[in-house]
Amino acid sequence: MTTVTRMYQEEWERRYSPLKNHLRGAGAFGGCLYQPYGLDDEYIRNIHNATPSHVWTVVSCDEGYFILSGWHYANVIGYLITLLPAEGDVEVDIND
Repeated sequence: MTTVTRMYQEEWERRYSPLKNHLRGAGAFGGCLYQPYGLDDEYIRNIHNATPSHVWTVVSCDEGYFILSGWHYANVIGYLITLLPAEGDVEVDIND
């Protein structure tokens, strides 16, 4: 069962501690967003295979932007890796 958690991006960052994208050093989400292609994609896949609960997907849909725990393929903006794992399936509404 998915737990829908509504919070601002800053609260999500405090709770899960996203890690900087060391491959690029800059970018969205405070430099933490990994692109869904190239070296970023390869790195995220390796992390997901080792520790899937630390990978999150940023998606775009009609309702806005969301951060979903785990690896997702549809409507992907990019991926995040966190220091702390997701507690099950989490859906974070990061819209104001």
